[in-house]
Amino acid sequence: MTSIPARETLTVEFKSDPPAGLSDKTVVESVVGMTNAQGGVLYIGVDDDGGAGGVRSPKWSDPEKVTVFLAGQTVPPVVVRAETLYAENGLPVTAVYVPAGRGLTATKDGRVIQRRMKIDKTPENVPVYPQEY
Repeated sequence: MTSIPARETLTVEFKSDPPAGLSDKTVVESVVGMTNAQGGVLYIGVDDDGGAGGVRSPKWSDPEKVTVFLAGQTVPPVVVRAETLYAENGLPVTAVYVPAGRGLTATKDGRVIQRRMKIDKTPENVPVYPQEY
């Protein structure tokens, strides 16, 4: 069992995998936001409060498929590393290790997003506007 951080930070993001499924767009935007900041780790199968609900979707439970999918949905391609971890409750969680980018990265559909800290010290992903380039 691997220890999963207790809370989100600028370099740690949690995404739960609900029964209806975790959307591709949500994961891609999280990766783009992280790579346009400092990089970090996206934990799929972890709720916002840090509780592990586990990965339900076959799409997000195969680290190799996650890696290939994310490279194909980002411009330039973000080469992540992914692995399956097991939370203290024994449920599987997919950890996606996102490198810091060397320039701006966009989603395949052209959205440029960056992970930043809000005034209350919680992280969020926000659009990057042309004047910020």
